[in-house]
Amino acid sequence: MPVTYDYDPESNMMWTRFWGDVTNQELIDQALAVARDPRIKPGARELADFSDVEQAQILPDTLEQLVTIDCNSKDAHGVLWTAIVAPTDFSFGMARMFEALSESSGSPAKVRAFRTREAAKSWLSGLPRTLHARVAAHE
Repeated sequence: MPVTYDYDPESNMMWTRFWGDVTNQELIDQALAVARDPRIKPGARELADFSDVEQAQILPDTLEQLVTIDCNSKDAHGVLWTAIVAPTDFSFGMARMFEALSESSGSPAKVRAFRTREAAKSWLSGLPRTLHARVAAHE
């Protein structure tokens, strides 16, 4: 599966990286893995990076399923702050659609799409001071 995520329970920060050809099922499997991960605490922050994705034919139905997964994990995880790095027009458009669906559905996920990693990190910079170094250092 061309996706990995690294979670630091001390900082409550998750780094998710997608690469290569990403399928709809892989996006769903990733969301389910995160939803079922007992280590992730309420208020977690995530940097989801699609910079290395070569191809992804993401369907609108898949985005709706991802929002449903987020809504269903509300009791376990509460709010999840997600900054999506989506440098291509297609990935940025899909990320913005996911952002809008999340917001309109009342999802606990607070999603924002960015074209660059730097802009995504900047949005996440509202984290406590101890996290700033970890976010900046995780390249």
